[in-house]
Amino acid sequence: RFSTRQRKQRAFLKSAAKHWDSQIDCEDPGQTGQGINPQLDWFRIFKDPSLPLVVDIGCGMGVSILGLSSLEETDEGKHCSLLNLDWDKCNFLGADLSVLGINFASSITARWNLHSNVHFAVGAAEDIMDQVAKTYPGSVELCMIQFPTPFRFNDNPDEGMPSVVNQGNQQLPTDAFSGFMVTQGLLESARDALNNESGRLLLQSNVEDVAVFMNKLASDAMFEPLQARKSVEKIEEGNDGMPQRTQKWISLGGERAEGPIWSTETFFPSTKGATETEVACLLNGTPVHRVLLKKLTI
Repeated sequence: RFSTRQRKQRAFLKSAAKHWDSQIDCEDPGQTGQGINPQLDWFRIFKDPSLPLVVDIGCGMGVSILGLSSLEETDEGKHCSLLNLDWDKCNFLGADLSVLGINFASSITARWNLHSNVHFAVGAAEDIMDQVAKTYPGSVELCMIQFPTPFRFNDNPDEGMPSVVNQGNQQLPTDAFSGFMVTQGLLESARDALNNESGRLLLQSNVEDVAVFMNKLASDAMFEPLQARKSVEKIEEGNDGMPQRTQKWISLGGERAEGPIWSTETFFPSTKGATETEVACLLNGTPVHRVLLKKLTI
């Protein structure tokens, strides 16, 4: 069933990208047709590169950035975000290895006339984040890592951190340290990039052990979680019951995404900032595990 959904998504992206590309001028190298890991020329891709920057690593089709960058005064909750950001005075950068996803997002950016402060790039997470850390001229205020493709779960307690059962989806990264997008290097680059005082790292996943692992990795990279305004006291099962993976995680004594740092509410001002995965979770009643972190003061 999972692979069928993947095929449908790829077919949608191919069709959508082809449609939108036919509607706009695709000769702008800052939007479509770019290579992998491009050199980011901030003064070319943004009208004002001194503005605060919001980065979405592994952005997929760019739904979250497109929503946040197009918020209007009439949007409910625009000024009620738990993040102290003036969204219409920010630059936005989305990065993903999916050429189809990035071309689709870039096409929508052009169609909605958002290109002065929104840019999407095809690139590896660590490479893009490293460029941001070393070259962005303004303040980097938010780095988002939302619903990364989970690693396969290893239910052998002798092999350490969750790594998957043999019959699991073979398209997933082998384990937490082989092919998983979120690495120590990525989080260290995010730490180097973010503003010392106001910079925030947002981690979200609908897979509980993945969320716990990312939070631990962020701690190793010298981040500390902030206390949630509405914390998770006890995780409620989704409409389809508890996933088998979560059951295995609990049976092995895995740490739960519960307590004062895990938030029951989104950190964004409205659902317009939600990814397609988060929207699906909301519709299906599936738990989303969220944590917001700041740089550890030494």
